[in-house]
Parts: sequence; C-alpha cells; structure tokens
Amino acid sequence: MNGNAAYDLSRFEEKQKRPAVEVIPPKKSPRKRTVLGMSPAKAIMMLVVVGVLASVLIYNRVLIIEANEEIRQANSQMTILESEGVRLDMELEGKTSLKNIEDYATKNLGMQKMEKQQVQYVSLSEEEKVVLSKDMVKPNIFQRISGWFQNLMEYIR
Repeated sequence: MNGNAAYDLSRFEEKQKRPAVEVIPPKKSPRKRTVLGMSPAKAIMMLVVVGVLASVLIYNRVLIIEANEEIRQANSQMTILESEGVRLDMELEGKTSLKNIEDYATKNLGMQKMEKQQVQYVSLSEEEKVVLSKDMVKPNIFQRISGWFQNLMEYIR
C-alpha cells in the first residue's frame, strides 16, 4: 500500500473511561394523604366553612320568605280595611244627608220648617264696628321697647 493514504489510528487507541454517573433515587418520604392536594385537616375545615356559609344563605332565604309572607298578609288586611272604610264613609254620607237630617228633626225633635211670619229683621242705626280691648291688642316693637325701659326705670327706683 503505497500511497498517501493516511490511517486513522485513533480508532485503535484505548478510549478513556468516562466517570460513571451514579443516579441516586430520591428518598421516599412517607406519603401524606391528600384530598385534592390538601391535607385532611384543611379539607375538613373547608367543608365546615362551606357548610356554615350554606346554612347562613338558607337562613337568610327563610327570613326573606317570612318577611314577604308578612307583607302579603298586611297588604290583604289593608285592602279589607280600605273597603270597610269606603263602606263606613258611604254609610256616614247616607246618615248625614240633608233629607235624613230634616226627617230626624221633624219626627224625633218635633221641629218644623220656618214660616214667613217667624222672620224678624234687625236694623242697626249705627255703622258696624269692632272694638278691641287693650288686653287683646298686641303691642308693636316700639311699644315693647318703651315698656321694657319703663319697667327697668321702675326697678331701679
């Protein structure tokens, strides 16, 4: 073999040993029980909280239903009382009509309608006027101030 052919002698060399990598398995810790990724104590606490919230919501609904029932009963009673009020108003109007009053006056009280001979006219010779006593007249602001000063002067003497 003549020629320029080169040989790859690296194929015959001893290969260096790579240091062996040792895979150490992780220590197995005692497996904790979990519920949806939580410890049992947390899961129980969450169930208690959810139960309490559900109970509060149900209680609030019951209170709302009771209040609505009371409102409905009050409205029905109000309707009954309004109709009774209308009936009483109509009865009052019937009893206080002029015809009924006139009948009662003539039958029960012995009254009669006035006749023309019973009418008497009064004539005043003087003009009508109103006379107020001093007690009824309210003093104005100046009279009150002067009265205050007079009372002060009498107190000082």
